[in-house]
Amino acid sequence: MAKLGAPSWFLPWLDAERDATQLRYFEPNLIPGILAGDTPSQLVAVLAESALTCAGDDFAGILAGQIAHLITLAEHPNVHVNVVPASVGLHIGLSGPFALARSSEGRWIGHLENQLGGIVVDNDEEVATLQARWENVRNEALPRRQSIELMKEVINHHGPQ
Repeated sequence: MAKLGAPSWFLPWLDAERDATQLRYFEPNLIPGILAGDTPSQLVAVLAESALTCAGDDFAGILAGQIAHLITLAEHPNVHVNVVPASVGLHIGLSGPFALARSSEGRWIGHLENQLGGIVVDNDEEVATLQARWENVRNEALPRRQSIELMKEVINHHGPQ
């Protein structure tokens, strides 16, 4: 099924994301779009703290609204948001964002973004590498409740005054 406007290399990821029972995202620089639907997947997003604080003064209100929405979604039982605090320093996730989707058959597929587009990864060895990197960044992140508290602090410090 072709999706209008989507590049051909992205279609396998769109299909995997749509059909996933579990989604895992790591984003060091942006707040990812959060999926919803009649039967939403389990979603685990790990964000670097810098993704929550990167907007300039002109966009602070927009970012605060995004973070507030993220907090609301993180209260749902199928959505987990964990934040890697800036104090962690260097970690493997700083080499770029990636995502993993698990199908109902238990098979994983990955997606990596770069400045020219993206790469869909379905090779077992490469997916295993992404899984290991996922475990690394997830282990650096704060637990769910502490992550939500940090997001609330960011709103209080960087939101509209």
